[in-house]
Amino acid sequence: MTEWLAPFDAIATPPVPASAPGDLTQTGDPACCTLWSLLGFPALCIPIAAADNGLPLGLQLAASAGSDDRLLPLARWCEERLAFQRLV
Repeated sequence: MTEWLAPFDAIATPPVPASAPGDLTQTGDPACCTLWSLLGFPALCIPIAAADNGLPLGLQLAASAGSDDRLLPLARWCEERLAFQRLV
């Protein structure tokens, strides 16, 4: 996976298969982030839109192990361009 990801700054994926749960009794399905945790790759999520229930939808960015210093500026760049506006 490290070789496959090497030519890229990061990979963008959904962080979860559905919008956030409407209550605090669960945290949602971790299926989309489990791979990065198992590989030891840095991953983070930024809000990009709002679901019909008003909760944020996210974009997950992941990079090769040890690439935290490249991933964080990339996330900031994406955040600035996507300009998520909370509706509350």
